[in-house]
Formats: sequence, structure tokens, C-alpha cells
Amino acid sequence: MMRSAEANERALATLSEPLPDALFGSPLECIFADNFRHRVLCNLLDSVSGGKTLDRETVGVVLAFLKSDFSIHLADEEGSLFPMLRNRAVATDGFPAILDQIRMDRQLLDQLIQGLERLAAIPSKAVPTPKLRLLLQTFTAIERKHVTVENVVVLPLARLRLTASDLASLGEAMIARRGFGRSERVPH
Repeated sequence: MMRSAEANERALATLSEPLPDALFGSPLECIFADNFRHRVLCNLLDSVSGGKTLDRETVGVVLAFLKSDFSIHLADEEGSLFPMLRNRAVATDGFPAILDQIRMDRQLLDQLIQGLERLAAIPSKAVPTPKLRLLLQTFTAIERKHVTVENVVVLPLARLRLTASDLASLGEAMIARRGFGRSERVPH
């Protein structure tokens, strides 16, 4: 997929900029917005995979995002959202099966990060190896499915099942994972 320089710059800015502070007052909307950034991540990974030469800026931004925001997003889900939904879902929701579809393989994520780090360390004219290309393609396919299932199934289920107290707790946990207090960043 050929990307214009302007589109690439917008994509890099999307991953580099933090989520707007106001979103943390609505944690499910915050997760939805973060999922948009994950789609952008996949598009950038596609450009790295298909590139004839390495765009070091893109790889640097992608690595920074994977190591921080992406990992925090997974912690938001695995440490807060999914346990809350597990407690609130009813049998007919089929939540355990949904979780099986969207669990992120941490080993795959670690392999991706390591592969991109090795690629970035190669001086000049580096291109992804066939093994790294396959890893990039596998990761983006899994992540795109994850985002789709989350946006179409998990977030609507969360809106249906989670209480106001659950949502407040989820928001506070998300804020805490990012290292800032509610009064510092989120309008009351």
C-alpha cells in the first residue's frame, strides 16, 4: 500500500500524541479512540512490511507506541475491562468465547518489538527480512480482528452490562496506569 508523505505524517502524529484528556472521563470512549490508533498502527506496520527501504522515523514511532501506549491499552483490558465484564456478563453473552477471540499473544508482541528493534539497529538501507514481514502481517491480521471484535461486540456489551461504578473504577484504573491523577488531567 502506497502512502503519501502527508498521510504518513498524520499517522505518525496520531500515534505520537496522547489521547485527549477529556476521554478518560468516558473510559469506553477512550478505549474506542485508542482502537482507532491501533488501526493506524496496523497501517504503518503494513508500510514497514511492504517497504523497499526502511523509514526509521516510522519504525521509531511504532516501537515507542508498542512499548508504551499499546502495552498500557492491553493492561487496561486485561487488568480492568475484561475482569469487570467477566463479573457482569450473563451466560447468554458468551463472553468467555469472545475473550478467546481477542486475547493478544504477548509472545507475538514481544517478538514483533524485538524484530523491529533489530531492524532499526541495522545501519542504512535496511529492509524487513521475510520472517519479520510474516510476523508483521500476522500481528496486523490479529490486531485488526481484535479491534473489530472489541468495537462491535465487547464495547457494546460493556455499555450494556457495566454499572456507573464499574465505569468510574475503569476510568480511574486507566488514569493510574498512565501515571496521572484525575484532578491533573480530566475535567470534572
